[in-house]
Amino acid sequence: ATFSARYPDGHYDLSFTVGELSAARAEIAREYHAGEKTMAILTHLLANRFSEGAYECHSKLRAKADSGQEFTLVESVAAKDLEGGADSLAFATKHLHDVLVNTGTNGEATWGKPRMVDHSIEFESKESNPMAVHRLIGKARPYKDLWKMVSDSIFGIDHPDVDKPEFGHTNMFKIKVLVEDDYHRIGVLKYLATMVFTDRELRDHNIVVSEDARRMDLLSWSEEGLCISWQGTKIGIRVLSLDDHYEQQELSNINRKAERLNRKDNACAELEGKSRVFGFSRKLLNWIFSSADMVSPPSSEKVRVTVRL
Repeated sequence: ATFSARYPDGHYDLSFTVGELSAARAEIAREYHAGEKTMAILTHLLANRFSEGAYECHSKLRAKADSGQEFTLVESVAAKDLEGGADSLAFATKHLHDVLVNTGTNGEATWGKPRMVDHSIEFESKESNPMAVHRLIGKARPYKDLWKMVSDSIFGIDHPDVDKPEFGHTNMFKIKVLVEDDYHRIGVLKYLATMVFTDRELRDHNIVVSEDARRMDLLSWSEEGLCISWQGTKIGIRVLSLDDHYEQQELSNINRKAERLNRKDNACAELEGKSRVFGFSRKLLNWIFSSADMVSPPSSEKVRVTVRL
């Protein structure tokens, strides 16, 4: 698509083998899940530091049945389960494993397994602490949105669920820190910008001690949070007062966010109709990242995509 835009009179063939496509999709999935686990481990480290070891951990997931029913499930995570490293996806998968949903009608029972929509890991302070941190939430954008994030990054399209560029489309992984009030929010922000993990903290969480593990590399900073890199994963850390957090959870604000997302999707769809390069690129990214199909790639007037055995 890039060549097509640069040389509009040319025609190009883009060819993959089935092996190359399978390997690329497997690597993308591995990188995503590795980043997701790194985010969960960092959330755990921060929770342990801020709560001085006095916290409770919960796995939270949202699931959907074939009938369209949606539900939220919250389960406690035992301390022994955290010893191998916090893993939001593993915990959520475990807690959903034995869940069945009755999707039958007219009094007839029809049981089926729901599918996971999204999940998060949460650490709640059991006692008051010097920095007044109440809760930390680690959550990744769903894997199915990864191709959209890549497309947004390539074409410079901001994601509308945030207010600041630092928390835009380039942050697939996010940690939310909830504090007592705005005064403590500023204090936590400044603390995060320079904090260093001790070797003992890292060893207690089964993390190999290294300079890369001791420090979070600060990429950008704003009044709302930080964008950092830790252990090779880029993560957005947003700090909110409890009042601001609960205001965000109000139904009216959730609906407004959904409306903004719909407007963005509609704008992208309209742009796809006006720009063949944009439309083809999004279809190709969606096919590579999200499809299980191996034989029917999208093509355009300028670019022909083929898959060889």
